[in-house]
Amino acid sequence: MTDYTPIDVSRCAVFAREASAAFGGFVQWWISGSEYQRVNREAGTDDSRPAITRSTSTTIDCMCQQWEFRQISRRTTILFLVTCCLAEGQSALDKIKAREEVRERAEHSSAVVAALGLKEGDSVADVGAGYGYFTDLLSKAVGREGHVYAVDIAEYAIRTLETRVSEDHLTNTVVIRGETDNPKILSSALDAVLIVDSYHEMVEHQAMLQHIMEALRPGGCLVILEHCDESRLGEPRDKLVRRHELAPVLAEGELKEAGFQTIETTYPFVQTRQRVPPLSGVGTTSWLMKATKPKL
Repeated sequence: MTDYTPIDVSRCAVFAREASAAFGGFVQWWISGSEYQRVNREAGTDDSRPAITRSTSTTIDCMCQQWEFRQISRRTTILFLVTCCLAEGQSALDKIKAREEVRERAEHSSAVVAALGLKEGDSVADVGAGYGYFTDLLSKAVGREGHVYAVDIAEYAIRTLETRVSEDHLTNTVVIRGETDNPKILSSALDAVLIVDSYHEMVEHQAMLQHIMEALRPGGCLVILEHCDESRLGEPRDKLVRRHELAPVLAEGELKEAGFQTIETTYPFVQTRQRVPPLSGVGTTSWLMKATKPKL
């Protein structure tokens, strides 16, 4: 239901603060030592540093030993601390967005959105929105007069979605905390629904499909993007789910049972999923399925 492994922001923040404090001590040592030497040079006296600067310098030396940087110069250690301080200003959302830069190439995201057939003013739901990558794309697709509902059940995803909506000024987007069997969207409120890499996680998928069917207007469409390696197309659902995969034939049967029509499947959609470790268990071949709610 999410795009990336959760980031332990609290631990990152603590480390960044410690690095910042260490860097601050270095700056104090550098400035005080340089100023002291300048005064001594002008006075023609000894240029030995004061005790406080010697103490600060010793502290940095101890840090080098503690972090097992014995083979690295103290200057290299200080440069490392500076890098940590700069990273302190980068939010968790910024890091998430940086990792999203490869997704258009890896997932053909624009083609996924195009499959929904959205136009200005439409209403669409991103079910299993995760950190909001597709939510952002959908917001642009429907324009100011449209509506986007970003649905997830994970607390960390909800927080990130709310931050993204606020920082990116997605004024047409609402974040919804859904349930395992219900996206909690009003009846006949949607023109389209998108589920990316989340459908296989839905244990109560039939109940979810029924609620999605109710939320769609007549003729509305549902687009699902999932993965399944060609060598595992015939495996049972529970075994595939453990590998975070799902065969399109299984999903098609479930959609038909829920009452969807005009089911179109593109397999393969993307032959190789980039930047996925080979041992992660995620299929290297994606498939795209589009289904519609019957018209009245």
